[in-house]
Amino acid sequence: MSKKPRVCICGGGNLAHALVGTIGANSDFDVCVLTRQPERWANEISVFGCNGAFKGKGHASPISNRPEDVVSTADIIFLALPSFSRAAVLSSIAPFVKPNSVIGCFPGIGGFDWLAEHFLPIDRMEIAYFSSQRVPFICRTMTYGHSVMADAKNSINVAFSSHSKPSFIGELQTMLGIGINTLKSFMEVNLSNSNPLLHPARMYSLFSNYSEKMFFKAPMPFYEDWDQYASEILISMDMELQSICPRMGCKCHITPIMKHYGVDSALALTDMIRRIPSFKGIMTPMIQASAGYFPDFNSRYFTEDIAYGTLVIKFFAEQCDVPTPTIDRIITWAQGRMEKEYLVGSQLAGRSCKETILQYIPCLNPWPEKRCEP
Repeated sequence: MSKKPRVCICGGGNLAHALVGTIGANSDFDVCVLTRQPERWANEISVFGCNGAFKGKGHASPISNRPEDVVSTADIIFLALPSFSRAAVLSSIAPFVKPNSVIGCFPGIGGFDWLAEHFLPIDRMEIAYFSSQRVPFICRTMTYGHSVMADAKNSINVAFSSHSKPSFIGELQTMLGIGINTLKSFMEVNLSNSNPLLHPARMYSLFSNYSEKMFFKAPMPFYEDWDQYASEILISMDMELQSICPRMGCKCHITPIMKHYGVDSALALTDMIRRIPSFKGIMTPMIQASAGYFPDFNSRYFTEDIAYGTLVIKFFAEQCDVPTPTIDRIITWAQGRMEKEYLVGSQLAGRSCKETILQYIPCLNPWPEKRCEP
């Protein structure tokens, strides 16, 4: 009998719980977990649908905060981590990654492919890697380390490196229980118009006129109260992104945001976003103080979506000589709230750029097709 593939899931957030609960329920795979708080995890994760119905349990063992305990035996490694955590995790697991293994990231926005090439011996050990445009599940942790609400999407778009075996696509579909659409280039992940545009557009519409003396009675719904100004900003940012893609030196197609949502106007986009069932109940990131609530400008909507998403789009706009006035306005506003400096005027020349994914971008023109195709 052949040995079952061993899958190591790195992370401790919503998606890590959903991956453990889903893959760990499949008897064809062994699952283990690398997480900072292993003592809080049970060996089984209960999975419930977003409608509350019980769907099953996924088993995982061992669960450890030591890469040598779990990564060294893994055939497949999944990163379910914020963009800003990936470099440190890849550096820590690099000595333990097996030859001919596969490592992937959900989602890969924020240059996962650049980080994989930088930290891992990709060619010497024939390591395959992949990254997805979006997450495979709509999910929220219910009880940390014990249960999760998770509904799978119908399919996700994924870019694969040159060492990836064609059979792995089918294996990935089996693990996740969804369809896998193959992208032509990792740039179709790194220039994604999902969170790097969606979240900053909404935060700007809410707080562009915010002052430190303003407090709110409670956090407001992020999507259910989505307004037309946020839609107009999102569409404008997306149009700037669409101007970049035809000028890239590698295959890159990003579905326009209105086509993605099946609408033809800002008004229709606003109505659509407000009604998406999986968006319901998600609140705006805010901090409670004695006088009320104020915006959390250190939330992942800034530290991840701006620093590892919007800045990447801006970088390639510069390389392609494409003006991005709306994106520039959002970055300029956000960097002030974050107390960072990315843009100087309209150029990425600020002192804080070296703290972001920009330091890992291979600055070649035209951009190489190496490892862009399966």
